[in-house]
Amino acid sequence: VIIIDGLDECSDVKLQQRILKLIGNAVANSRFPLRFVISSRPEAHIEDFFAQFQYPTLQIDLANVEAAYRDIKTYLTSEFARIAIEQELDPKVWPGQRTIDTLVSKSSGQFIYASTVIKYVGAEYESAVERLNIIL
Repeated sequence: VIIIDGLDECSDVKLQQRILKLIGNAVANSRFPLRFVISSRPEAHIEDFFAQFQYPTLQIDLANVEAAYRDIKTYLTSEFARIAIEQELDPKVWPGQRTIDTLVSKSSGQFIYASTVIKYVGAEYESAVERLNIIL
């Protein structure tokens, strides 16, 4: 997976278009083994590119922050329950709704934050309680 974060922040529109064209040419080859994740504000020329793109794409509108927060909360709740069971903690008590709400707020609607927290807290052979306290 190749991640291009903030394509719209590249100050040269022509360079943005060249990057998109290169990506389009690469994925046109059915043997191309990589996938792309591109984040960008909804600039017209970028939206036009994807509107004409001939290959499957998934557009996620992060402007819908309420849905993002809800999805992050669901993810954190589920993953913390899994970690609690793995570490022989009581999932009804740990980490607690207040902690999950704090982490959802800290995520600012960015799923990568929640994912990173879970990877860190759930690290094998480490104390989830101690690692979560470090984050908080």
